[in-house]
Amino acid sequence: MSHDEMTTDEVTLSPTSHTDFEVDGVLRQLMESRPVHMGLRENWDPPFDLRVKRPLAIDLRTLWEQTGLNIPPTIAATLGPRRPVLLHHVVTPFPPDGQPPRSPWGLGYEFVAQGIDANTESVVPNDEVLQVATVGQNVELGIEFGGAVGIPKATLELIPDVPGVSLTGARVTASTNQKFSFALSMSITLRKVVGAPVGIGGAKWTMYRQDEPLNCPHTLMQTLLVPENAKKLLCKIRTWAKQAGYFGLRIGEKFWS
Repeated sequence: MSHDEMTTDEVTLSPTSHTDFEVDGVLRQLMESRPVHMGLRENWDPPFDLRVKRPLAIDLRTLWEQTGLNIPPTIAATLGPRRPVLLHHVVTPFPPDGQPPRSPWGLGYEFVAQGIDANTESVVPNDEVLQVATVGQNVELGIEFGGAVGIPKATLELIPDVPGVSLTGARVTASTNQKFSFALSMSITLRKVVGAPVGIGGAKWTMYRQDEPLNCPHTLMQTLLVPENAKKLLCKIRTWAKQAGYFGLRIGEKFWS
């Protein structure tokens, strides 16, 4: 897998059309008497300057070859004509220039592979990872050679003299463990994240704010299997932001895509 020089791309957030809702008379009267506080007449300026980093593809087979060890025959037979790849994603909401940070309720990121027959094996973080880690903590995970990610029962021992790959908010290193060929260490930035494989080689995350700021780098990891002869991976990235409505309802909510 080859990749070009890493770049950070700007995303233009566009608001969706506002939807009218049926509201009882008392609540409607309250909304009309306090339009500024209810958000009904506020502008739709994006809540932050959203940037995404070009996904970095790490060929796990090439990384394993640095250990000098052969791939176990059972694993090679399972993979067939497919190559395991680790994808590293980063999405960062910056405060608008010269303005204090705002507090969106949610943030989304979706990776859509194009022109390739790939299978996503795992995405991180997901619900399982968040159950064993807290915000600001590094979580230690294991990656099987076939791409499955799991939580090891004990600390994984690393293979000496084999350099690891340092990434934004994460590090991957070859392991001596019989089940997990690689050790993945990554930082957790939010307590509420839903992540899952989608489509053909795709992945999607929805991140919810729960007393934590969203305006910091969020590291997302994905493992997928690509054809053996693949040299390039084209993709489309979708992102979105959302602010919740008032009184726990959809009234006043805002959505940018």
